[in-house]
Amino acid sequence: MQVLPTKNADTLTLFAKQELDAAWVPEPWGARLVKEAGGQILFDERDLWRNRQFVTTNIIVSKKFLDAHPDLVLKWLRAHVKVTDWIKKNPTAAKQIVNAEIKRITNAALKIEILDDAWTRLDFTYDPISASLFTLADRAFELGFLGKTKPDLSNIYDLKLLNQVLTEQGLATVN
Repeated sequence: MQVLPTKNADTLTLFAKQELDAAWVPEPWGARLVKEAGGQILFDERDLWRNRQFVTTNIIVSKKFLDAHPDLVLKWLRAHVKVTDWIKKNPTAAKQIVNAEIKRITNAALKIEILDDAWTRLDFTYDPISASLFTLADRAFELGFLGKTKPDLSNIYDLKLLNQVLTEQGLATVN
């Protein structure tokens, strides 16, 4: 087996040309490999994780900016929580907006069946699912990707402002 780091768009092309046998990709690329290149999903990464959830994206702000502008960070987090809840409650409209933005950026919208399929494997949340980041870091370190000294991630998350927003909105806090 040979592992090749490949751009997602190139993965689709190589897969369709049968020059690639398998791929580990985010959505909507998984759906595209199935629908456009005759692929089959053999493994869903969510099955490896507690509650089938793991971190893929974090909101990052520098300590300097956070200290200087906590009011702006709070506004951004309030909007983020509101939009995330809206996406969960309005999946059809959210998909239309996402697809319009994909078309704006790439000049080509996705077929709705691809977006519908991809959406079934996405979970929109404001929870950073922090335990999964620590697990991923441990695994990366054990495989030699993070140097010779295990990184100290104990202070990577500061969830005070997010939890303040969640409390204001009557939502469960995160850790």
